[in-house]
Amino acid sequence: MRSQVQSFPVNVHDIYDDARASMKSPRRPRSSTAWGLTAVAALLGAGLGWYIAAAPAGGPAVERVAVDSQGDITVAPATAAGDEAATGFLGPNSLGAAVAQPLDANAWPITLHRAGDGQFYADLSLDGHIVNGRIDPERARSTLRAADLPDHAMRGGLDWPVRDVVLEHLRLPSASFLVNDDPATESVIGSDLLQRFFTIEEGVDRLRLVPRAG
Repeated sequence: MRSQVQSFPVNVHDIYDDARASMKSPRRPRSSTAWGLTAVAALLGAGLGWYIAAAPAGGPAVERVAVDSQGDITVAPATAAGDEAATGFLGPNSLGAAVAQPLDANAWPITLHRAGDGQFYADLSLDGHIVNGRIDPERARSTLRAADLPDHAMRGGLDWPVRDVVLEHLRLPSASFLVNDDPATESVIGSDLLQRFFTIEEGVDRLRLVPRAG
């Protein structure tokens, strides 16, 4: 005996109709976000152009950075454009008074890293003239190679008396440096400056010069 077959409607949906319909649908209007970003970019460009036009012809403004004994950092404009000494950074053959901390037990220690030759080197500002010297606590007197002296240096025999002495960022009392005319020698910072004013702490790859009390 055959069972009765019931018929029912089937809704066949073509998924490709939706894709074709979406391709024919009108484009949405452009988002306002893009217009906002464009406006911001235009304003930034105009501001940058004004800044460049207003900057001095000699280059960007130079700032002076100074650190006091409490570790507070002060940033101020340099006295004049192109004045290297006013920036407080020691550079080769710079002239002018260097910005430095007074020698005090609370001043930041000088930290030097060992060079490729195994030695330690530090910058000296001598009456505004920069000399890079090798640290040698065994050398009795600090010695300068004659070629490292400025042209205006007034020598007294074998010595050069210096009024303004700055070792890295610390200002030291006036000192007299022995001058060696042998071009094969190098400038050396000896115990007359190191042992007198600092406690020397040497590690594997660095050396610290800690200012002494008094």
